[in-house]
Amino acid sequence: MPCSRIVIAVFAATAVGGIARAQPEGAPKPPDATPQNEQYVIQPGAESLFADMLGSGQTLPGGCTLGDGKIERTSVLATYTCGGGQLVLELLHPETAQTGGVRTQRFAVTVKTGAPPAGLLDAVADRIRAREAAFEWKRTAAGGEHTMRGAQTSRWVVVVVAAAAAVAVVFWALRRLTGRRRGSA
Repeated sequence: MPCSRIVIAVFAATAVGGIARAQPEGAPKPPDATPQNEQYVIQPGAESLFADMLGSGQTLPGGCTLGDGKIERTSVLATYTCGGGQLVLELLHPETAQTGGVRTQRFAVTVKTGAPPAGLLDAVADRIRAREAAFEWKRTAAGGEHTMRGAQTSRWVVVVVAAAAAVAVVFWALRRLTGRRRGSA
């Protein structure tokens, strides 16, 4: 009987630790959960600016027209229809892009798939240069030592607090058990 009380106390302490660490399903990621490789991100609301930069509604060199554009957190994908084929260009922050492609002050433009017709990359780069002053990349804290250290410290604090609670419950249970044994002897 006394052993079962100790087991129950240990299970209770474990449950308290689990509850303390639990997050509701679908909870948003904490701010420091940004992937480490995301140093610069695109803020919402830049859709019309990118459409204008990339030539939406215009016929560009090689008879290319912008068919689709997708703004992701760290890049923009622009799909052009050129004659019978398609071409996908990617716009990235110039510090995070690999070498190659065309550079502007705020963007690196690279060919993701397809073969651009003569003059298209230069025309897109010129359109970007003429409009990029209205765009700002948002710098994140990703990859910073303080961010990772802060997340690790938070985890350790939770673990230490849960362990301390478990130890306190076990000592309390043992003290009660010892007191009852002395009283019955």
